[in-house]
Amino acid sequence: MKSVKSRCLMTLGSAAFVLVAGGAQAQSHVTFQGEITQDSCTVNINNETSHIVKFDAVSNKEIMDEHYSPQKITLPVTLTDCEGVSQAPTLTFNGTSTTNGDLESGLTDVFIKFKQGDTEKDYTVNEPSDELESYTDGWKKDFKVELHAEEGGAPQVGTFENTVATLTVNYKD
Repeated sequence: MKSVKSRCLMTLGSAAFVLVAGGAQAQSHVTFQGEITQDSCTVNINNETSHIVKFDAVSNKEIMDEHYSPQKITLPVTLTDCEGVSQAPTLTFNGTSTTNGDLESGLTDVFIKFKQGDTEKDYTVNEPSDELESYTDGWKKDFKVELHAEEGGAPQVGTFENTVATLTVNYKD
């Protein structure tokens, strides 16, 4: 997904248009200002521009078990073609979050937890991630996602198919 960052400012300097008796006209001018910037990076998740994560089926009893070991799915995010990007960007997964900062699944008491990198540091939805790491072709960061149930909750039985997190790349000036 390529996007072009652009800004356009329009200043109306002294834009008072006055009609004076006798047919005289006031004059003014309009100043336009703008900036054309380089393309932002190409974003890929698991080598795709859009990605669907499919969790294995888990019973509502199993997901509530204290010994439950969630399936960990890796989401490798890479940014390539990043001309002009000299400082490590961060990523933000935007979506409906729980009070703990996890992604709501759409089922009652079931949520998706994000972890950052190999350290599996918790990631809070709607907040910038740690900086991406530089690699030969651009920037990268691995995330892991897990399916969990609220402690003491009653996980709703059902299917969730339309839980969306929009990925935003945060560039530094």
